[in-house]
Amino acid sequence: MVDRELLTAAREALNHFPIEPVDVSLATRSENITFKVADNRGDLYALRLHRPGYHTLEELQSERLWTRALLQAGIHVPQPINTRDGREYAGVHVPLLGQHRHASLSRWVPGELLIQLIRDDTPRERLQAHFQTLGALIATMNNRAADWHPPPEFRRHALDADGLMGTQPFWGRSWERSTTGACPCRSAPRTGFCSPRVQTCYRSAVR
Repeated sequence: MVDRELLTAAREALNHFPIEPVDVSLATRSENITFKVADNRGDLYALRLHRPGYHTLEELQSERLWTRALLQAGIHVPQPINTRDGREYAGVHVPLLGQHRHASLSRWVPGELLIQLIRDDTPRERLQAHFQTLGALIATMNNRAADWHPPPEFRRHALDADGLMGTQPFWGRSWERSTTGACPCRSAPRTGFCSPRVQTCYRSAVR
């Protein structure tokens, strides 16, 4: 019932975008509800119904500013598609859930999940090549972030040391909800980040 309601909302959202969809299927249900969309020319897109109350429209539009900045730097990220009247997002209602969601459309980027390749016992040489590519991509994005000057209207929360592990982290004090016990890096909260599920500490360059 819920999936059907979300699919109806997705189809309603697609009416706002300049494509003619012929197939819409649920791709993932996580932070956002994502649908894989095929149009009448065979092109693929990702339609996201964004989590209500999580980001303001201003913050979502700032995400698009950053995405376009990455594209301009030659980084292969999903290309945003505006609505027919030039907006970045369309609003849709999900009556069964009593929700209003912002919907966005981007071109679909094909690929494989790295974690799945690891689980599938992919040959070591191929994994090394993937990680080398990932490292180069992270470096390129870091350079772009260092060179980029956000416009005055840019609004986005910071996932820095305080945003992740401070006294009021953006995602909450997740380590307190963990069933695996406390992480030793909490004794030095400014010098480490923790993944509570695996109790692994990563040293940070934050000073």
